[in-house]
Amino acid sequence: MTSFEEFYPKDHSEDDRPIRTMMFVACPDNSLWLGDAPLHEIANQIVSCKGPSGHNAEYVLRLAIFMRENIPDAHLHDPELFTLEIMLLSRIKEQKIPLHIIMNEPSSSNDNGSSSSNYQDDLDVRPVARRSFDFTARLPNKNLRCVNIN
Repeated sequence: MTSFEEFYPKDHSEDDRPIRTMMFVACPDNSLWLGDAPLHEIANQIVSCKGPSGHNAEYVLRLAIFMRENIPDAHLHDPELFTLEIMLLSRIKEQKIPLHIIMNEPSSSNDNGSSSSNYQDDLDVRPVARRSFDFTARLPNKNLRCVNIN
């Protein structure tokens, strides 16, 4: 289901106009619905998949960064997202995948394969948000696979 909603950023003033956003909600009757699955299975699938627009983990990690930065009490509204984020970071670290590759960023001179401009050196800590619309601007219009992470 797709709908248009008004979005108010966390730091908006009363004079600011809302941002009109498109919201997609996956439903069980959608042909791309994968059904219920435990978070650890979802994390395994996400960390092992990539497509023409990049690594699937990049989408989830950037979504978590955005939610943390722009949605008040995001961790209360979508705790599964942040649990999934931690699981992904753990799997990325375990598999020794350089995070800058996952995040589609150039390697920095001090990059040891375990950091990116979006995350602290220790992948077990919370990410540092980066304000950028580069990621969404690069995404082509296409169908996405849907999963239920509740």
